[in-house]
Formats: sequence, C-alpha cells, structure tokens
Amino acid sequence: MNWQDVWILYRRELRSAFRERTIVVNSILMPVFLYPVMLWVMFTALMFVQGLADRATSRVVLLDTPDDHPVLMDTLTGRENLTIEEEITSDSAVALIQIGELDALVEFRRAEMGADLLADNFQVVVSYDRAVERSRRASDRIEAIIDAYREEWVDAEAADLGIADADREQFRIVQENVSSDQQMGALLLGMMIPLFLVIMVALGCFIPSIDSTAGERERSTWETLMTVSASRLSVVTAKYLYVATLGIMAGVLNVTAMFISLGAVIAPLLAEAGDQFQFTLPLLALPVMIVAAISLALFFAAAMMILASFARSFKDGQAMVTPVYWLALLPIVLGQQTDQTLTPMIAAIPVANAAMMIRDAINGVFLWPLIAETLAVLLVMVALCLVLARMVLQFEDLLMGSFDGSFWRFAKERLLNRKGKRAAGAERELPEMEDTMVLVEGLQKSFWDDARGEVRAVDGIDFDCRPGEIFGLLGANGAGKTTTLRMLATILKPTGGKASLNGHDVIASPEAVRRSLGFFSASTALYPRLTGRETLEFFARINQYPADQVGRRVEALIERFGIAEYANARVEKLSSGMKQKISIARTIAHDPPILIFDEPTVGLDVMAAIEMQRVVGELRDEGKTIIFSTHIMSEAEKLCDRIGIIHRGRILALGTLEEHRQATGKHYLEDVFVHYVEATQGEAEGDVAGVAATDPTGVGP
Repeated sequence: MNWQDVWILYRRELRSAFRERTIVVNSILMPVFLYPVMLWVMFTALMFVQGLADRATSRVVLLDTPDDHPVLMDTLTGRENLTIEEEITSDSAVALIQIGELDALVEFRRAEMGADLLADNFQVVVSYDRAVERSRRASDRIEAIIDAYREEWVDAEAADLGIADADREQFRIVQENVSSDQQMGALLLGMMIPLFLVIMVALGCFIPSIDSTAGERERSTWETLMTVSASRLSVVTAKYLYVATLGIMAGVLNVTAMFISLGAVIAPLLAEAGDQFQFTLPLLALPVMIVAAISLALFFAAAMMILASFARSFKDGQAMVTPVYWLALLPIVLGQQTDQTLTPMIAAIPVANAAMMIRDAINGVFLWPLIAETLAVLLVMVALCLVLARMVLQFEDLLMGSFDGSFWRFAKERLLNRKGKRAAGAERELPEMEDTMVLVEGLQKSFWDDARGEVRAVDGIDFDCRPGEIFGLLGANGAGKTTTLRMLATILKPTGGKASLNGHDVIASPEAVRRSLGFFSASTALYPRLTGRETLEFFARINQYPADQVGRRVEALIERFGIAEYANARVEKLSSGMKQKISIARTIAHDPPILIFDEPTVGLDVMAAIEMQRVVGELRDEGKTIIFSTHIMSEAEKLCDRIGIIHRGRILALGTLEEHRQATGKHYLEDVFVHYVEATQGEAEGDVAGVAATDPTGVGP
C-alpha cells in the first residue's frame, strides 16, 4: 500500500463529499443543528404549553361556602385562572362535568369523626373528571389553594390555643437535594450526549459509506477508479478513512453543538421552571469521548461499507446498510438508568459499551480496566470487519458490481461454500519480443454462473501490439472484447494464459501495468463533483506523473483539447461533448505509452465520433501503442493497422485489412467478418479451434 496514493484518493473523496448536498446535510448540518434545535424546540414547547396551562381558566362551582373563612373565599374568587359559576346545583354540576361544560365542583361540608371539635373546622369534597386534562388541572388548583390555606389556619388556631409546633406534629418530611447544580448538569448531559453521539456517528457514516461504493457504481465511476495505478488496498483504505472521518466529524460537531446549546439555551429555560443546572465536563471526559467517537466511526464505517458494496444503486445501498444503523439504538434498548455504570458484561456489547463509557466519563467516573475492555471490543469488531472486507474483495464479481444478491447470500454461497471461487491461472513465461508493448498468449477468463456453471468468456487468445500501431479488436456484442481489455487493464484477473504490458505482467505487477496504461470506455465515467481541471490533476497524480510537472501537464492538456473555457466548471454541469474531451484528456493525463479504447464512440453523435477518431489517430502518430475495440466496421477500416476478429471468446483471424481481404476474397470488412463467423459456425465443434488459429499474416502473435 502506498500512503501517498491513499492521501491523494482521500483528498479526492473529501473534496467530492463536501460538494454533495446530501452528505453535507447529514454529516455536518444535522449534527450541528438537528438535535440542539430539536431540544430547544422541545423545551420551548414544553414551557409554552405549561404557560398556556397556567393561564387557562378553570370553571368551578362552589357550594355551601363557610362564612367563617372569608380569606379562603376571597382567595378562590380572586384567582384569575378560576371562574366561579353561580346558581348551579350539585346534581347539575356533576352532569356538566361529565359533558365537559364544567371543570370541577367544590362542596364545603361540616367536619366529621371528631374533627368538629375544632371550631369552624370543615371538609372539602372536589368532584372532577380524571379522564379530562382540564378537569384534573382544576382539581389540582383547588387542592393547592385549600392546602395552603389549611396550613395557615391550623397554625393560627394552634397559636391561639398555645400549642407548640412540636406538640401538634407527629412527624415532618424534609426533602433536601444534595446534588449540586454541576451534578444535575452532568446527569442531563449523561442522559443525552452518549445517545446522540452514537446516533450521529452512525448517521455521519451512513450516506458516505453508500456514496463511496454503491453510489460510484451507479455513477459508473467505479471502473474508472479501478484503472488507476494505485493498488486496490490503497483505494479501499482511502475510502474507509474518508467514511470514518465524516463519522468522527459528525459526532464531534454534535457533541460540541449539544454542549453549547444546553448551556446557552436549555439551562435558562430550565431556570425559568425553577431548576438549576450547570453544564461542565471533567477534563478527562474529552479524550474519552473522542476515542469513543473514533472507535465507533471505524466500526460503523467498516460494517456499512461492507454491506453497501453489495448494492448496485444508492437506493439499494440505503436498504442494505440500515441494519447497521439500527445498532446505534442499542443504548436505548438497554435503558437509560442513571445509576448504571460500565460493567464487564456491558463492556462486551459493541456500541452500547461506548455509550456507557461516555456517560461514566461525563459523570467523572473512569473505570480504566473496563474502558480498556470497551476499546478492545470495539477494535476487535473493527478488525473482524476489515478481515471480512479483505475476504470479500477477493471476489472480482463483487468488486465489479456484477454479483446479484445480498451479503447474506454471498456469505452462504461464497464465504462458507467457496462456490464459484476463481481458478488459478496457468503460470507460464511469456516470450520476449523486441518492440512489443502488449503481448498476450493463451489468455482465458471463466466466470461462474448459477444456471450454466462455468462459462468461458475468453478462450485462449493470442496477439501482440507495437508502438505507433492501432490494434483493432473487432467483434459483436458479447464476443469477449470488453472482458479481454479489462484483463489487460488488470480490472479482471485471467483464469488462464499470460499477458504483459510494457514488460509488466498483469498478474504479478498490476500497479506497474496501470501506470503504463490509459483506459477509456463508456463505463469509465468522470467524477461529477470535480471540475475538469481537478479531474486532470487527480488522474495525473494518482498515476504517479512527476509531481513537479503535474501543473504544466494539466495546462498543456487543457490547451490541446480546447477546454480552457470550462476547465473550472464541475463536470456534472458540462455537455456530453465537453465531458468527452475531458475523458480523453484524463486517459492520457499521465502520458502512458499504451492506450486502450473500448468502444469509445458508442452513444456519440457523428461529429463527436469523428473527433474521437481524429484524436486516436493523433495519439498513434505520437508513437502510442493503441488497442481499439469496436463493432463498427467503418471505424476499424479507417483507424486500425491490424485487426483481430473475435467471436465467442476466440480470435478467429488476425492481420491487416489487406491480409484479411486476401485470405477471404472479400473486399469490405463487414463481409470479411461475416465470412470468419460463418466459417466458425459451419465447422464441427471439434474443428473450431482450427478456425480460431487462422492467421493471415503467417507471423503469429
């Protein structure tokens, strides 16, 4: 793994991410604003509702009011939130309460069972509807007023009789909160921050993990990335670090925003309600929270990327990754008991252990052996995910997005049964040929198909290509052209035979092969969020063009292809013609000696196709070795110095256009092609190999 390549790829991922609205919203804006704003709205709404409830008027009927207690009557009739209804009987009042037109009935009665020994004593009966909030509130208000008056009246009567407080009180309950304002603040922080941190780290990883895998496949940029000279390990490492970075960023931003909002917004609201909170954190809590966020991000990033790699579209990726996101809810499932601390059992439960560790740290509790166990468990989970990812990446159908199924199907069919495992290629030395840039001998590629078993897409082909030459690979769709070229570009691994480019073996030295190669096809799209200039600079650097010359190289390409006017515009905003020019320029950004064009004019209009043909011709004149695949006969006739006709994975004939004409007696290339294909179909199965060996040049590959 080359860390310089990782850094270049990592920067490209971050640059693209910060230009994508969905990622910015989920990884930056939501952590900063969502929960702090939601908390502020929630507390403000509660205070508002409480204020409305306090101001709401209760409709009350008073019956048989005692004349000896005018102060109580004045208090009841003087309250602004009580409306005293007149001329309503007891039975009528109960009926009105039941239909919601009255809130409470207050009846004053004589004291009973010896309580009448105290002069002017009385009892109160309050009738209300417990199923109605407004009626319950009226009952509570009446009870509070009468309780307050009763305490004052009893104190006054006891004083008149000369009874001391100690003689008339059997016992008194005195409540005292020994927690300080700081401890109350830590309690609230411990309930909220761990849960929100875990959720936000998961949310921060969610969209980037899908965008960097399934999203790249949907945008057709995955194959483009597979053609750069960086190793597969460097590519995956850069993507993994990028996803983890956004997860960490989301968690840290959310904790910071939460802490600020709790102190600046929530505390004053609570103070208005009579609760005092002071929000502070122990010094050691900060590194513990940061380490926890990093560990969680590494775990969520690895797990989500593994599942997202099985998706072919962004939408499918969201569905596949969601189960991992559910793990962020484990702290809720395990409860939010404030008296619970980290235990050996909880420390062994991923995600929940990190939340509990953070809560303990906020409360100033640092159980270092259990903290070490928690981090060890999380890192073991990360390691297991990375090992699993390494196993998964060994299967190129998954790497290229052609596997159709979920992770669970893949695990059952591939990881457990090893079904469809790639066969080892034959180990043979290629003969050295002077001035030969591309040398292919007996190249084979087989795939496993559930319905058909082993399918041989390329069946032992041989050819070579030299500098200043355009070698045409002509065949119908499905003939094996793209599979052959992908093997030469090291996107796919051969299952047999050998191939070398610029002296580098495609299996033994894939990175060196890709440094010598520029690969262009309809499936190698551009990164839509980069500008044209950034695209050229990225591909020049990642393919190890001399760093001190990258700037001059980029400017030269911009001038050569006439793209200066829109070089600083994002690719996603350019027309098809502009994108085509940038695509060609990025293919030769690192000035490779070998170029592969896989059906480059598919989908282009006439003028764009002519422009592509002109550029390919110029590159040949510059001494480049070019392999040009097509199924368009006129292109092959116009451009190719030699043509290999491929059908059903075999090269039927190889030579110049004139040599093909002489061998078949046909003038037009279309008729030549049909002649070879019909000859193959007309031969017996056992003789097909003889047709495939046809070589009009008599020289051989």
